[in-house]
Amino acid sequence: MDTVKFFSKTQVDGVKNMGFGAILDMNINHISTRLAYWLARNFDEMFDTLNVGRHQIKITSDTVYKVFGIPKGPKQVEIIVDKRKVKKVEKIEKSKEIGNIVMDTFISQCEGGGGRNTHGLIATAINNQRDGWRLLRLNFLVYWMTFFFVEITKATTANDRCLLGVEIVEDIPHLDWCSYLLDTLCRTRAGWKNYKIQFVGPVSFLTVCLTTFDNVFTRLICFVI
Repeated sequence: MDTVKFFSKTQVDGVKNMGFGAILDMNINHISTRLAYWLARNFDEMFDTLNVGRHQIKITSDTVYKVFGIPKGPKQVEIIVDKRKVKKVEKIEKSKEIGNIVMDTFISQCEGGGGRNTHGLIATAINNQRDGWRLLRLNFLVYWMTFFFVEITKATTANDRCLLGVEIVEDIPHLDWCSYLLDTLCRTRAGWKNYKIQFVGPVSFLTVCLTTFDNVFTRLICFVI
């Protein structure tokens, strides 16, 4: 996460105040395609286990917390799988929900408020937001969720669906992001039917999980490469 290397103290404090300070020191620059494929193939979403050789690593929300140290609050984060599949009536109802204020704040960065937030726009916005408050926190959350540890996108647009589960920015530290990541891992793995296409789920989490809970990581790298 090169962007965070240039954070000011105010920006760092802003990220820490939202409960994501522990991930600022994480340094994952590259994961080989073969390793990512191996990890995804060996995760069993039915039993939440990562099969490593002759044993298994049980993955729970507590596991996610031990790996990333992100908030594991009492409030669940709603997962919207595909906003395009929501019926018209439901879209109208959702447009009245409080949580959309947060989404509107995020989208408003784009010209006219109707554009799409791309990878480059998010990175630039984060660099320019030096106050460590509202937009920085939303951008950091989407940046982290999309490009590194939760669910990447196949295009250049940011994956902002996580914001639909946030009513107000101040709620972010009190939400259960650990269960959100685990649920996303299981959902993306269950939907990964064609092994010839890229797995979009949290491969980075599975990689860090290995380095945290299993000493076979070095041998695994040699095996898959």
